[in-house]
Formats: sequence, structure tokens, C-alpha cells
Amino acid sequence: MPRFALLGLPLLSVSSSGETLHQERRHEACHDRLVQRRAASLDVFRAMLLEFKHAKEADPNRYLRPAKAAVEPVAECPDLVEDIAIKATRDFVRGLGPLGRRINEHGPWCSLNFDLEWWEEENFTGALFQPHYMHLSYKLALKDTVKAFTRCNAGDRYFPSGGTLIALARYGSLSGHLGEGLIDHVDKDIDISVILDDQQSFVDLWNCVRRELSQLSGGWACSDLQVARGRGDDEDSWEPWFFHCVLVRYDRPELFGNAVELHVGRYFTEGDAIVVQKNCRSDACREVSEEFGSLSKYWNPWARCQAYDMYIPCPRSPGAVLSRVGEYSDQSTGTVAIPAIAPERCSYDPWNLKMLREGMKRRHMHVLRWEAQRLHSAGAASFWDSWFFSDGTPRPLPKLDPYPTDTRHQASDKYEFRGREQVGVSCPVWTFFLNFLALIPIWLISVVDQPHHSDYYRILEWTKEISVCVGYRIGSLTIHSVLSYKPLLKQAASNVLSAARSEGHLAILWETLPVVLCAAYFVDAALHCSIPRHDQEHARAGQLCRSWVSSSKSDIVVPEDADGAVRDLALLQLLALIAGECKDIGRRLGSYSAIFRRWDGSFQRALRRLKPRGIAIERRELKLESYKFLIRQIYLLATDQKARARIDSQNAAVCYPTLYTGADQLLLVNVSGLYS
Repeated sequence: MPRFALLGLPLLSVSSSGETLHQERRHEACHDRLVQRRAASLDVFRAMLLEFKHAKEADPNRYLRPAKAAVEPVAECPDLVEDIAIKATRDFVRGLGPLGRRINEHGPWCSLNFDLEWWEEENFTGALFQPHYMHLSYKLALKDTVKAFTRCNAGDRYFPSGGTLIALARYGSLSGHLGEGLIDHVDKDIDISVILDDQQSFVDLWNCVRRELSQLSGGWACSDLQVARGRGDDEDSWEPWFFHCVLVRYDRPELFGNAVELHVGRYFTEGDAIVVQKNCRSDACREVSEEFGSLSKYWNPWARCQAYDMYIPCPRSPGAVLSRVGEYSDQSTGTVAIPAIAPERCSYDPWNLKMLREGMKRRHMHVLRWEAQRLHSAGAASFWDSWFFSDGTPRPLPKLDPYPTDTRHQASDKYEFRGREQVGVSCPVWTFFLNFLALIPIWLISVVDQPHHSDYYRILEWTKEISVCVGYRIGSLTIHSVLSYKPLLKQAASNVLSAARSEGHLAILWETLPVVLCAAYFVDAALHCSIPRHDQEHARAGQLCRSWVSSSKSDIVVPEDADGAVRDLALLQLLALIAGECKDIGRRLGSYSAIFRRWDGSFQRALRRLKPRGIAIERRELKLESYKFLIRQIYLLATDQKARARIDSQNAAVCYPTLYTGADQLLLVNVSGLYS
């Protein structure tokens, strides 16, 4: 009888104890690894914040490589990635998103292509975007365009050109599904050309199109008639032949695709030619005119292009016309019938990245040939001639499999410079914090000063003015990222606060960047406008920030020579004030917004005391002074002496309005009791 049986133990206990011992050892090993990974994730998070605090833009590999090593999953320890500290570091880095992308490449069109760094290509920092939403915006814009031109009785006088013609001749839409997750989004704008008899017809069409677009979808705005510059020395004598419209959507925390541009160019006919100006004599004029070629050879009779579920006029031979333009095929070894990554293709588009990595495979070629056959059979213009002989038999497919799609090296010097020199590698964490702090004063000013209209071009002018006021902080922001300030700011604040849910990360934030932490807390509270719910989710961060703000005896009013600490605290107090009255955000001061009731009355009384004797101040004027004061204070909080010195006299009235003597030194508000 076995020895274990004499002891009253079953024979199975040998294997059971061995398995238990193995599990215990594995558990101990996973626990040790968890401790190491947790410490590493906190160390690398601290390193990220310290580099920004000490204004050192270091090599991103210094902390992104360790960050990746600290948060990578381990097959033997599946629970490792769910640890709150490890998850906080991983989610924070991935949440850098649009605000962590390279400086000068923030959108909205993402029109440069360059080799990505590993953290961008692997989307470790959330740099890649979801182009599906962008395509929906482009689809809406094109369908609105066709409807507008139809309602304006454009008939067969308008047609797609450039990249839009390529897309419609290739797919019958602005993008095509090639299988295996590969989608070809052809161009970054919508190009329409129109052939008219005289200039007045173009003026009438412009008036009609912009009116119809404004009635179709909210967010459309159109420019004045223009001469597209850069064509030649004689342009001053040209009649306006160009205008563009923009469909804007600034409701998502993503910059790419939030604005779709429609470009409309006007042409005349002279005999068998299409010309940009009548009596075309200069080299520049002839160069533009020759792009479309002979009417009898390439156009008549006109064909039609499919545009989703609609049809629009287009040239009889789209491939031949496009080859004349040169932009799309003169430096390419292939044909416009096959997708290629040109210098204008967006680097952060995962579809473009996949196409660049893998090329066009044989099965993709079959899809392209099938699309040409489908369009041809439906009577729509296509690249059928590129895939089939005249008798209908298929042409041989390219021998290379995969077929290379990288045509960036064949680009002109213009694109070489734009792609390689202007878009350098930047530190994503540095860029994220820089952009986050830059958007805060933009949002503060918008609380009282954002235009109350939807005109894109007027808002653009407002944005430019505000950008001048806080220019030293928004050097990495484009106009469109400023226009998208609210969803971007909300996402950025949420990203900081998500990291702060980890006690270790909260301690590091409070130690290294308390202003960033509290700014994120008050901004998030104001934008969500729910302090009780907000305090449940971020109780500890809220306790620290509210205590800091309410215990200080400083005020929102700060002297011009105040140091950074005083200005930072005053900025937080202003954020706290707006968060406490968030339901009135967006209303003008003149409407007696509750945001300003705490201090507006005392400010007006003090102004009356400061006014020169014998001068009466009307109530409306007092309100204006109060409004100007807040703008001035936000400006002082958002800039430094060097930035103020760069403000020219034209913008000084916007950024730094003149007040009554002594008004800028008034004690306006103390928010010590705001959260008591």
C-alpha cells in the first residue's frame, strides 16, 4: 500500500499539491511583477510631468519607451493591465490624442504626409484618428453641393475636377472600400469647376449657391469672389474667378474632418477651348486654361459622374483630362486609376498608413477593376479604359504584388519642404500640456466675447483676434483647433482627471503640476456643469483644488507685474468662479449673467467713485467697462510682459482695453466662500 494511503490521504493529493504550489509561485511572480510595473508606471508619469514643468522638451523616447514597457500586457498575468496605476499611465498616454500631435499638423485637413514615429504609427499616444466621421462630413458636403448647384439651375455647366473627379471616376463617391479594412479617401477638399458665358452669370451663381447651402445644412459659409493667387504677375487684371465655401462641425474632440472646403472655379469657352479669362494672353492665363484641354476631344458629348445616389456632369474622358493637369499623374509612374500616397495624403489617417505599409495587393486591384466595370455598366464616367480593352476584355493587372503606393519621393520641391521641414517631431506630452493651457484662456474669453452668429468667416476673424491676445501660448494651435476649443478642452481636462483617479498619479500631479490639475478640475466641472456629480467622480482632486482656491486671500484682479504664482492662482479663481456659475456660460455680460453678479455691482460703484468729477457714467457704459475689465484680466492672466510688448496698436484695444484710471487695481472679488 502506498505510503500516502497509510496516512489517510488520497493519491490525488500529490498532483493537487503540486498544482497548488505552481499556482502560488505564479501568483507570487505576478505580484512581484505588478509591484515593479506599478512603480515603473508612476516613475515614468512623474518624468513626463517634470519635463514639462522644467520647460525641457526632451526626446520622447526617454519616457515613451519605458511607458510602453510598463503598461504592456503579460500573458501569464492577465490582471496586470487592470491595476489602477498601470491603467492610469496607459490611458493618459493614449488620451494625448489630437492635442499631442505634432506642432503645425493639427487639421482640419491633415494635408501633409511624413514618416511617423513608432508611438504615432502604433497609435500609442492616440495620434491616429477615425476617418469614418470625416467621410460622413465629406459625403454630406458633396451631396449639399450637388443639391445647391441643381437648385441654382447650373445644368451641365458644372463638373467635378481635381481629386474630386478622381474619386467619383474611381468609386462614384469620395472614398472606396477595397476590403480588409482598407478604405481609400481620395482628397482633402471638394473641387468644382463651372463653365459660364459671362462674369455676371458667375456673380449670380455665387449668390445663389451660398444662399442654398446655408439653407441645406447648418454650418455652411462662403467667401467673397476672389482671384486665386499664385498663378502669375498679371492677376491684378483678372476678373474674380474663384470662391470657396466651408462646412464646419466643431462638436467632436477631433480636428481632422471638422471642416470641409468646397472650391469653385469659373471658366469661359472660346471656340474649342476652356479659358480662365476672356482674351487670355499671358503665360499664367494660358497655363490655367490648358489644363482642361479641347472641348471636342475630351468633353463633348458630356458624360455623367455618379456621386453617391446622385449624378453630376463630368468630362467624357476623366483620365485624359486629369493627365493634363499634372498634379495627379505627371510625376507618378502609375495611373490615377490606382490609389497612391501623394505628399498631400494625411499621415495620421490609418487607412493611408495601411496602404503605405502594405501597398495595393492583387485582390485590391480586382476590387478597383470591378468598381470601374460597375460604373461603366451604369453609364457613369469611370477609369474603365485603364482596366479593359476597347472590346471589353480585361487588361493584365500590374505584375507587382503588392503594387507600391508610395509616390511621395516623386513630389515637387514645394511638398518636399512642407512635409519634411515644417512638420518636425515634437514631444507629445509637452505638446498636449502646452495646447491644454493655451485653450483655457481662449475658452475664458469666449465666455463673454464669442460672436453670437454662425458665420464661419466672422468667427474666424474673432479667433484671429483672440489668438493675437494669447499668441505666445498658442503657437502650436491652428485657427481650427482654436475654433474646436470646447470639445478639445473637455477631452484634455478629462484625460488629466482620469489619471488623477489613481492616488499615486494624483499625488504626482499635485506635487509637480498643481495648476494643471486644478485647471482641469474646474474646467471639467464648468463644461459638464454638474458639481455634485463631478465631486463624486473626482472627490480627492476637488477637495485639494477647492481648498487651495478658497484658502487664498488673492483676487482675480492682479497687477501687471505680478509673478507667475500670483497669476496662476488668479486664473484658477476665475475658473472656479465660472465653474460655480456654469449654467450661465456663453451669455454676454450685458444680459446680466449670473457669472458676474458676485462682483459687477461693487465694480460699478467703484467706477463711479473713480470717474472724473462732473462726468456722468451711464449704466450701459458701466456694463461695458465691466466687460472690458474681464477681457483685460483674462489677457493679463494668459500672457506675460514679452507677449504684451508684441501686441501692435491695432490689436491693443481688443487685448488690452483702456479703463478708467485705477479701475484695473480695484478689489473685485474674493472667492474664499465660493465652495464653503
